Amino acid sequence: MLLRPAAPAPLEVHVAGLASRLPGERRHLSWAALARLAGVARQDLERIEEFARAAGLRIVETDPVCGSVLLAGSAAALERAFRVKLVRYHDERGIYLSHAGPVHTPAGLAGIVEAVGLQVAEFKPGD
Repeated sequence: MLLRPAAPAPLEVHVAGLASRLPGERRHLSWAALARLAGVARQDLERIEEFARAAGLRIVETDPVCGSVLLAGSAAALERAFRVKLVRYHDERGIYLSHAGPVHTPAGLAGIVEAVGLQVAEFKPGD
């Protein structure tokens, strides 16, 4: 999942300030300072944690600076959580799962989630 930044305006102001200076005069942000300017709000991450727990998913990785959250769970849990149908596909490489149709943002997260992408890890080489 890709979450919206808490407040994009401070980062935009910082970037505009960098653009107005010569490269040697620019002061670049530390990772911590970038997180304060452009990161995801803690309460938004908490809402994602609550959603994941209620949906039977687990959080594998969270990057509050980039605004990404990687969730994992069973195919059935992913289908319910994102109102999507996972389908087994067969091709010359083997068998894999993907989704048919759109992936839906859960209604309770519509204001904080900018995108949902599904990457299904199951892949079985063909015989």
